[in-house]
Amino acid sequence: MQTVYFVNAFTTQTPHSGNPAAVCVLDEWLAESTMQTMAAQHNLAETAFVVETGPGEFTIRWFTPTVEIDLCGHATLAAAHVLIEHFGMRNERLAFESASGTLFVSRKPQLTLDFPVRQLQNSEDADRYRRAFALPQATVLYNDLAALIECENEQAIRDFQPNYSAIEALPARIHYLTAPGDACDFVCRVFAPKLGIPEDPVTGSAYTSLMPYWSKKLQRTTLGAQQLSARGGHIRLELCNDRVLIGGQAQTVIVGKWAIEVDHAY
Repeated sequence: MQTVYFVNAFTTQTPHSGNPAAVCVLDEWLAESTMQTMAAQHNLAETAFVVETGPGEFTIRWFTPTVEIDLCGHATLAAAHVLIEHFGMRNERLAFESASGTLFVSRKPQLTLDFPVRQLQNSEDADRYRRAFALPQATVLYNDLAALIECENEQAIRDFQPNYSAIEALPARIHYLTAPGDACDFVCRVFAPKLGIPEDPVTGSAYTSLMPYWSKKLQRTTLGAQQLSARGGHIRLELCNDRVLIGGQAQTVIVGKWAIEVDHAY
């Protein structure tokens, strides 16, 4: 029977902080439809499925409750935590082959993702984003995955009431609402209703675009960020050329087993 680990990633170590992910470490791949069904049953933003390919080397796939996605930070952090804490991995760095290339997670001084930068550019649909977010003066940038919408200050982020129907109708799959922080360098909230995630608690992959944007704006390569979701999360960031180092803590909160057999036919 398949074991599943529920892990809070980017947590402050309190019971209901950070972003929960489910992690399944497999001997061999399950049928894609089975993984999607399992992710829907887990009903978390992402479920990570991992298969070992060599010493300290793995392939990873991520599923929301409705679709497979090509990059997820918090579930990768959660997967590395499970491999280290529950499978005894002692490697200083784990490598994950994924749809977004090779991703790395180092274990000191805390778990740290090593992800490629995803740059943003001006959007031809900027006015559509401003109307949907009711922010007529906002800076809007875009890439093939996400849109960044910059607010004036942190309080505007905290007070924002999303219109999910309007956001879902926008071209981007994910939306980063961001502003300078009061007690940290910058803050954000992340909305992805197209992916079945109205608001994501803490979004590791978002910082592959947010970090280069704020690094250039603040003229620093080491920053601290906070995601202002209801659960909240704290992220330590460093920009290293075309890679972003994304650090945070993780904590296992539930370990369970599927009570029915799952299909291993890929």
